[in-house]
Amino acid sequence: MAKYFLIFISSFFLYTQLCLAVVYHKPFLRVQGTISEMKVDPKGNWLAYIDKDDKKLKIMEYRSGKTYVVTNLQVNNSFFFAPDGYRLFYREIFKTQKNETHSNIKVYDTFSKKNTLVEALPYATGFLTYDPKDLKMRMLHAGGVKSKKIFYAGQRLAQWQKAQRTQVGSWLANRGGVTWLTMNGLKMKKIHEDQKYKIEAFKLSSDGKAIAWETDKQDVYISYEGDAPVFVGKGRDPSWHPHKRLLVFAGARLVAKNVIRNYDIKVVNIRGKGEFVTNSQHSSERWPLWMPDGKNLIYTKAKTNDIYKVAF
Repeated sequence: MAKYFLIFISSFFLYTQLCLAVVYHKPFLRVQGTISEMKVDPKGNWLAYIDKDDKKLKIMEYRSGKTYVVTNLQVNNSFFFAPDGYRLFYREIFKTQKNETHSNIKVYDTFSKKNTLVEALPYATGFLTYDPKDLKMRMLHAGGVKSKKIFYAGQRLAQWQKAQRTQVGSWLANRGGVTWLTMNGLKMKKIHEDQKYKIEAFKLSSDGKAIAWETDKQDVYISYEGDAPVFVGKGRDPSWHPHKRLLVFAGARLVAKNVIRNYDIKVVNIRGKGEFVTNSQHSSERWPLWMPDGKNLIYTKAKTNDIYKVAF
C-alpha cells in the first residue's frame, strides 16, 4: 500500500509542476550559429553547445554574451563541465595522415580561454562520461575502459559518494550501446545493444545512478542502476533535472504510428510517466535543458539561434 501511495504522490507532484509551467514565447537569448547539444555549467554562468553550421564546440558567457570557439574538431556530445563550473572537458575525434582514428581528451579553462591536452589516445573511443560518485570520466574503446579522475580546487568526496562507489556501478555509452560497470569496472553488463539502431545522444543523472539515451530511430529510454531499459517515448535530446529524477526531452508529435510531425518539450519521471509542457504547431522545440536551480527549463527551436525559457 505504501508503495502505491508513493507512486501516487510522485505522479501528483509531477502533474502539479507541469500545470504550473509558464512558457515565454519570445526568445530571451540568442547565440552565434545554429544550436545543438546544449549544456550549462553548475553555476549557470556558461553555456556550451555544438554549432550545427560549422560543427565547432563553442562556449558562451551569459552576462556578456561573448562566444568563444573551444575546438574545430569533432566532439559530438562528449563534453561536460567540471563540478567547479570553471572548466569544460571534451573528447576530440580525428583522422591522422595515415588515416588512423585518434582521440584527444582536453579541457578548456573559462578564465584563461585556453585549451590543455589531458591525454592523447592513439585509438577511437566511445562517448565521454562523467561519474559524480567518484569524480572520474570514462570511455569505452576496443581494448577496454579508459578512466581518469578529475581534480579541482577544494575537491573532497562526501561520505555518501565514498559509500556509493562500492555499492553501485558506473555508466558507459558509445554508438553501439549502453553498458553498466560494476565491481570497480571488472564486470560489464550490456543494457542496450542494437546492431541496426545506434545511440545518438545520452545523459547521466546528477547522482550518476540513472541514464537516458536516444537512438537514431528516435526512441528514448531510461535505465536506473543497470535495470532493464524503460521506453519513455519517441523523441530526442534527453536531459535530467539537477536535483530530482525527472527527465526532459524533445518529445515527438506523431501524425501516424511512426510519422513524426515535429517536437515539443516533454517531462517524465523515472517510470516514463509525464506530459508535454509546450504545444507548437509549426516548429520543433529541441535540446531542452534544466538550469542549475532546477526552476527553469531552456530550449531552442530547430534551425535557429534562439533560446527560450519555461519557468515552473
